[in-house]
Amino acid sequence: MRFLLGNPLLIEEFGTVDVLIYGDFLHTVLDNAMTIRGDGSYAEIYKSGSLIGRRKSEKEIELEDLSFEPIKGFKIFLGINDDLKDMDNFRLAFYFGIPLIVIFTDRVGIDKDEIFAKFWPIAQDNFSVVVSCVKDSNSNNFFYSVYVPMELTLDKTGIICSLQPYYYFEFNFSLLNQLKRKDPIYSKMKEPTYFTFLKRYFND
Repeated sequence: MRFLLGNPLLIEEFGTVDVLIYGDFLHTVLDNAMTIRGDGSYAEIYKSGSLIGRRKSEKEIELEDLSFEPIKGFKIFLGINDDLKDMDNFRLAFYFGIPLIVIFTDRVGIDKDEIFAKFWPIAQDNFSVVVSCVKDSNSNNFFYSVYVPMELTLDKTGIICSLQPYYYFEFNFSLLNQLKRKDPIYSKMKEPTYFTFLKRYFND
């Protein structure tokens, strides 16, 4: 799957993409690709130019409203500021088998170590691709980072990019699924008792 993070005008440089992700709502929505855009309190996802899902910063929200399925069999978790207060949200994403987590935030400083410490563990703990879209309070520009399980990068860091104003990358999600199935924790976390605990905790 081909991703472009940042201004959609860059597509002229990189060619056709499958997923466009950018912070804020100033740019266009693509007709021929999935578009995900947002800020710290609001996020939305489009397919073929049509809105198919939206997240708002509300305390009362159903579990099913945390994720969207723009392509059959492929779910996406749209994260916003409030989700960073409770990492169990991302455990729910793991349980639901969501491979892609996109988080928009304006409450994290533009600091490489802080971004790494906040978002890298989410990818490692939940077998997911994590795209963080962080707003710089000084310039109001967004910077993008991408983290994956360590085993899926050649240098074993789990870092695809860190705090870039734009970035293009390709990722094979079948490799992610293979990695999940090999890990003993994955089968344990899929047990119904664990999900019951999460659901009860989430609703408290």
